[in-house]
Amino acid sequence: MVLWYSSLQNEFPEEVQGRVFALEALASFGLQPVALAAAPLLVALMGITPFAVIAVIVLLTSTYAVLIVPGTVQLASPAAVKNRLDQTVTTATS
Repeated sequence: MVLWYSSLQNEFPEEVQGRVFALEALASFGLQPVALAAAPLLVALMGITPFAVIAVIVLLTSTYAVLIVPGTVQLASPAAVKNRLDQTVTTATS
C-alpha cells in the first residue's frame, strides 16, 4: 500500500489528490462486500483447495507483478525513469 499511495501522490497534482484518493477508496472498499459475498459461493462451487490455490496465485501475482513496471522500485513514474535515463545517456555521451 505504501507504493500505491506514494505513486498516487507523485502522479497527481495536489489540487486533485482528494478526489483521486476518494475514488480509489470508493473502488477498493466498494468491491470488498462483493468479494466477501462471492467467496463462499465460489468455495461451494469449486471446493476449498482449488479456491485457495487460485487465491494464492492471484495474491502473489498482484503483489509482485508491479515490480516489473519501470519506476516502481524507485517510486517514480515510468516517464520520470525514462527522462532520467535519457539525461544519463546524454550526459555520458557529451
